[in-house]
Amino acid sequence: MRTHPSPGFSTILALAIALVILGAAIVGILAYGSGNQPAMPTVNASASTSDSIVKLMCAQDAECAAYCGLDSCYTPFCDGTKHCACNYTCEPVPAGNADTSAAVTDFTSCAAAGNPVQESYPRKCSAGGVTFTEVLANANGNAALNTYQSSNTNTVVKSTTLQKLRTDDRYVYYSGSITVSGKYKELEPTTLLGGQLCFYADAETGYLIPRDPNLWGEGNADTRLPWFCFKDQATAKTLFGINDDVVFRDTAVACIQGKATVEVSNYVVDKLESEVFDTAELGSIVAKDAFTTSCE
Repeated sequence: MRTHPSPGFSTILALAIALVILGAAIVGILAYGSGNQPAMPTVNASASTSDSIVKLMCAQDAECAAYCGLDSCYTPFCDGTKHCACNYTCEPVPAGNADTSAAVTDFTSCAAAGNPVQESYPRKCSAGGVTFTEVLANANGNAALNTYQSSNTNTVVKSTTLQKLRTDDRYVYYSGSITVSGKYKELEPTTLLGGQLCFYADAETGYLIPRDPNLWGEGNADTRLPWFCFKDQATAKTLFGINDDVVFRDTAVACIQGKATVEVSNYVVDKLESEVFDTAELGSIVAKDAFTTSCE
């Protein structure tokens, strides 16, 4: 008489085969993932965060982009190294192969030695735990009338010649006028901050834009770039010869910009840490180039 395996034995055998297949699949997936996922960069002892977003500080753009799955990294961060936002808790990577043998005594020698440069305004360079701030000269090659000594640098930084009138919970109001050179720029009206004609001061005159070293409290400096938007947009666009309906009729135009020198007054700093901007009244246009649709 023929015998048959009991139902209990068949069930155990099927379960064992299923477990073997599942284990093989998991091993294959892990092997594939380890072959395609870049290794976590070498890190040192301290992590860095900003606004609760963890930053991965990488020595090379490619490493940063590959690890976080982004097209590129962005700068600046506190020490000028490359960073990208990602979902991994990562820690700083040395900024590069800086030449530590060269004597570093100021911003120029620090940058020349290959140390990380923070693209703030003014620029800053860090070497051996010391931060050097770039000293900018005015049009006559002299220091500005108003200066302040930064607590974490060894240089005197030029400041605005505008006079602070008053401050409230959100705004800081200044009197006086300044003449700055740089570029005027407007983004397509339907984009974030679009439709606003703004001005970005250059390195020679940017120090005239108010950037208080204690704006958000003692030692909590305003390190934003020197830019603002014109308070009376209609008047400013008329003086610059900009008609939004005409300029942005072509949907391929994302922005316009051009070089100019302008005189502005009644400067107001917006302290809100969000998508806001400072404002100033346009007094006159000293010089300007025609705008183009090729923007940086």
